[in-house]
This record gives sequence, C-alpha cells and structure tokens, in this order.
Amino acid sequence: MPDSMTPAQDHNHTAGVQRCREEEDDDTPNGRVLKWRKRCREEEDDNTPNRRVLKWLESAPFDPENTQSYSTDDAEESSELPDESRSCSSYQSLSSLGGRPVDSDGDYRDDNLWYNGIEFHPEKDLPADIQGLAEKMMTESEPPDSLDTERALYEKVLQLNTAGNIRDKKKVFEALDGLAFEHPGELDKMERSHSERMSRFVVGRRWKTQQLGYMTYADRKQRQINTPAPDILYGYMPLLFSSKHRGQMITTLDDMDNANETTPLTLPFLVVDIALDGDNLLTAHNQCATGMASCVKMGERLVSALPSRDPAPFCSAVFGIVTDGKTAELSVCWRHAPPGGAERLSRAVFNIRPVRSFSLNEEAQCRDFMRSVHKIIKWGKVDRLGQIEKVFDELAREDEQGRDE
Repeated sequence: MPDSMTPAQDHNHTAGVQRCREEEDDDTPNGRVLKWRKRCREEEDDNTPNRRVLKWLESAPFDPENTQSYSTDDAEESSELPDESRSCSSYQSLSSLGGRPVDSDGDYRDDNLWYNGIEFHPEKDLPADIQGLAEKMMTESEPPDSLDTERALYEKVLQLNTAGNIRDKKKVFEALDGLAFEHPGELDKMERSHSERMSRFVVGRRWKTQQLGYMTYADRKQRQINTPAPDILYGYMPLLFSSKHRGQMITTLDDMDNANETTPLTLPFLVVDIALDGDNLLTAHNQCATGMASCVKMGERLVSALPSRDPAPFCSAVFGIVTDGKTAELSVCWRHAPPGGAERLSRAVFNIRPVRSFSLNEEAQCRDFMRSVHKIIKWGKVDRLGQIEKVFDELAREDEQGRDE
C-alpha cells in the first residue's frame, strides 16, 4: 500500500479491483467491456486499430458499478457521419479506427452483406410471384395525361450530362425529384423521407452486438454492415391510418413500426440511392441493398403475424433504384423463408436481383424509367397498401374473436 493511501482508501481500492475482476468473469455488459479493454491492453505495443480505440475509451470515465447496458451499435452509430458526408474517404477513416466497414470495398458485398444473408443474384430466376410483380412494373402502359412531364425530365437529364457541366449528387437529385420521383399528395397515406438514417431495429443484421463483441477485429469487420440512409425512401405515414389499423401496426410490428430513427415512416417499398460524386454505382448498390433488406425485414414481420395463410396475404418484396444521372438500375428484393418455427426468418436470405438498367441519355429509356418508377409508386399507394390494410383488418377480427371466446 502506498504511503499516501489510508487503510480506508486501500480497502475501497481493493474492493473496487476485486469487483472489476468479478465482473470480468461475468457475462454482463460491464464484464464484456472490461474483457475487451483487457484484450486491447495486451496489444498496447502494437499499432493496431484496437490500440487506437483504447486511447479513446480511456479518455471517457468508466464506472464499474454502472449496470447500464453497453451497446456497440450505439457507439458505432454515434460515429457515423450525416448523409452529405457519406463518402468513401469518410468511411475509410472510421474503418481504420475499428469503426464502420467501407461500402465501396470490393469485399463488402462478398463478405459483409453475404454474412448477413444479403445476396445478389444477377442470373437467378425470379419466383413466380416476384416475377409477376416485376413484370407489372415493366409492361408498356398508357402515357401520362401530359407528355410534357416526360419531356421535361429528359431535357433535365440532357442538361445534367452535357459535357463540361459538373454532375454532383445534389444536381442528380434535383433533376429527378418531382418528375421521376413523385411527391406524395395531400390525401395520400404514402410518405417519403430524405437521407434519413434507418432505425437499427429494422436493419437486416444477423449478428447481434454481443456476438460481435466476442469476435476478433478482422471477423467483426467482415460481419458488420452500415446503417442505411437512403436518399429517398417511400413508405407510409402511420398517423394517416385509422386508429384500429394503427393499433394493429404497433402490436404487430412492435419495435419495427418505424423505419427511420426520427421521421415517421412505416413498411417502406421503394429505396433510392444516388451515387456519390465521381463514384461508380457499386457503392450505391451496396447501400441500397442494405436498405432494401431492411424494408423486406419489416414486411416479413407483418407476414409472420398470419403464418397459417397460404398464399401469404401480403407480399414483402420491395424495389430499389440506384442512379448517377446517366444510368439508372432497378432491382427487386425478396425473402422466402423456409418452413419451420420462430427461427425460420433468421435462416432466410434476402435475395436481390436486377430487373432492368436504363440509359437516361436515350429519350425512350428515360421515358420507360419514369413510367416504371411511377408504376412502383402507384403499386405502393394502391395495391400494396390495400394488402396491408386487409392484414390489419384480419388481425383485428382475430383479436375480437379471441375476446369473445
């Protein structure tokens, strides 16, 4: 005992050390943090990401008696940047500190997305129901009431892609917004959000925080996926549903009733990601894939509320669009769960398959792109919304029958 420490102080110090050691052997949040810190200290002589993160951890006070749970999700999400800073360089700097993986890494799709059951299948045959849905969005349709809208979109795209003009993400959004990507009407239950981080409860992750905490740095980095923040996300405004349907929505979806962290939006059906300035479509595809999988995950929660129905009363498939202003690529995402009990959804894969690519510099393809987007939005506003309301009605009837019995 140092000369400067009194017997009482020594007793408190010894008790505190013993308490930390006991917690280190426990499977508690504090115990897991202590274990991780100890592992980091063992690497003090190495120039490793864990050592750099340790410096940050040691700068923050840590109370061994604090039993509040420690969530690495919260730590990761607090370090993420807002949408306007979602660039490759930003993710690389965070990744080098042991933070978020990099969407543009060549291995992100093969490792991070694959480990979380998000798979791309460019050549895979679509199931019959998904094939029928995708074809509805591609078939020739009647032109809009006025062709001026289609012509205006094409002229904006041409101006955007004129040689010498600087084409950035903001300009691509402005060229397509309102014309291709419609705004909700005043009476629509449909709503859309912009560059809003999706709720961590809906993100299609297979690996829980506790599982990631026991992995090595390399394994953890391969299995983490970024929280999506789509440039545009179409879904529904919960407050515009009837009180009966809102009650069923909250009961059925539980912590997944809101797709976003803040802006109310439920059961999204169309994800739009715009390529970053000077970037190819790979990064946008990876970001869009996570967003689509998250939307399907929400839809599957609704499907699982009526597991005995065959066919399912609601199609959880969603669409995604990535574009850089020159090219737009439309994909569909679906998830067919295998038979089984409660664990069946954890084994199901999110399948992503391209439907069509559009060259926006060609007037006919630009027109087809606009009509396909409008069809998807109309499907979401009418057919899909009708399916959702029917499910809520059936769930309400079952609740009433249960009370009568």
